[in-house]
Formats: sequence, C-alpha cells, structure tokens
Amino acid sequence: MKYIFTLVMLTMHIAFSQVKIIPTRSNQQWIQYYNTAQISKKFTLQSDIGYRCNQSIANIKVALIRSGLYYSFSPISKMGLGYANFDYFYNKKESKDENRLYFEYSYKFSFKSIKLDNRFRIEGRFFKTPADQYTEIRLRYNLSFTKEIWRHKESDRKLSVFETTELFYTNDTKSNSSYLDQLRLIIGGSFHLNKNLSFQLSYNAQFNKLLAESKTYNFTNILWFTIRQTIDFTKNNEY
Repeated sequence: MKYIFTLVMLTMHIAFSQVKIIPTRSNQQWIQYYNTAQISKKFTLQSDIGYRCNQSIANIKVALIRSGLYYSFSPISKMGLGYANFDYFYNKKESKDENRLYFEYSYKFSFKSIKLDNRFRIEGRFFKTPADQYTEIRLRYNLSFTKEIWRHKESDRKLSVFETTELFYTNDTKSNSSYLDQLRLIIGGSFHLNKNLSFQLSYNAQFNKLLAESKTYNFTNILWFTIRQTIDFTKNNEY
C-alpha cells in the first residue's frame, strides 16, 4: 500500500510543481445516481446518470449517462467495457456533445481496517461542436481509501468515510499534445441504509487545465451528492 501511495504523491508533485493554479469563484453541484445490476455470478451491468450544475442547481453545465458491462475475475478484481454520452451546456444551450467509449480494470484489497480501491481506465472521447469535431484519448487512475466508522448491530446500516485521488492524462489529437489535464481530490462520507442502497455526500477539489499548451489550471469547489443502488437479478433482494 505504501508504494502505491508514494507513487501517486510523487506523480502529483512532478505534475504540479511547475504549474500555476488559478483559484476561481466557481462552485458546482453534482448530482448522480449509480446502479449496479447483478445479472449473473460473474457479470454485472453498471450504469449511472447525473447532472453537473454551475453556481446553482438551475444552471446545468453537464448532463451525462453511462453504462458498461463488467466481468469479475474474483471478489476483488474486475474489468469492464462501456459507453457514455455527455452533453455540455453554455448559457443554458448545448455547446458540445461527447460520445465516449471506455475500458477499465479495477482491484481492491484491505489494509487493517482500511479498504483500498484502484481503478485504471482508458477512454476514447469523440467531441462534436457546431463548428468542429475532434478526438481525445484519456487515461485515468483512481485510488480510494474507505474506513467504516459505525455499524448498526442488528442491521446492515453503517457509516463510512472515504478519500479519493483521481488523475486524468490526455492525448489531444487536436493540439497534437499530451498532458495532465485534471486532478480530483475528494473527501466524503457514506451512509448505507442496507447492503443494496447507500447515500454519499462529498467535497471535490478539482483542478482543470485551461489550455493544452498552457501550464495554468483552474481550481473549482464541487459539492457532490450520489445515490448508489445494487439490484441482484440472480436472487430476491430488499432494496
């Protein structure tokens, strides 16, 4: 575990040691619903839908829908292939459409009372604007730490806290360049109503590269609310 943590911290230090961070007054609210459908012992269908709002809930910045088919090698590792669509809005009008294909591999393990999740994802991003079309290839690495802090003795209700770091590295065919274009630092809490339903509230400190050729990053405050539900079609469950 210490080697993974050291590698992530070193990567972040190298990536951001020579850049300029511009704090902005942008405050965003993200609302997302995640669903995991267990369709067989080895296969799951994982989907999510969400809205990303800027300054207020009424001002939608991004609308997204995503779904992928996953195969579990074991209880701790799986891979998946999926598709997503993102609609981007400016002044309440659609300004850009993105179709996305992705492949990912994830594995998890525990260290004492802390659970660690690792996710590696590669994305093919196909953009269309009123004036242009272009493609990007993006690599993502997500490392999450979760610790349970309370559990009800007679049910599946529990509380946990988590911290997530996610790095985004883009190969931009439009500018013919590669760069670290985004970093997310997330802390939050999760309440599990039962084994199939949980609610999360988190704070995301996000850094976004302004231009491909620039060393300047925007900083944005994001409040992120998510609902996670699991439906097991292989047996009867309570939701």
